[in-house]
Amino acid sequence: MAFVRCSVGRHQIDGKAATVYVAWRVPGGNRLAYKLHFCAQHYLAHELRTIQHHLPENDSDGLTCSSCGITIEERDAVLLWSTDYLPKREAAQYTIVCCEPCSQILQHSFSTIGELLPDRGAELRGPSTPDPWRDA
Repeated sequence: MAFVRCSVGRHQIDGKAATVYVAWRVPGGNRLAYKLHFCAQHYLAHELRTIQHHLPENDSDGLTCSSCGITIEERDAVLLWSTDYLPKREAAQYTIVCCEPCSQILQHSFSTIGELLPDRGAELRGPSTPDPWRDA
């Protein structure tokens, strides 16, 4: 049995881990994707809090950065896609809309603690459903 380490605390996870895939596009259209593992404590404190804070609000006037709240043009919006796999639950998919400076903060956070995945050459579209059990 392979042991999984928490991406935040780097400790071995007892029981099942939450697996999170986060992806975004970089200039030129290439996709960057990261895989992260969380223990329950760090998922609640780090990932879930990040997602809840950055969920877009219903804004009829256009796009708003979900981090700082400024209005952004569609062409300037940066999308980050997260697919969260929690033990014994269905996958949950989120789209985070940010301005460029705020997206860089989030991207740095995920890239610092996550495992970079190879570019699979996917078309420009929203999140796909990766198989969380492929490493099992």
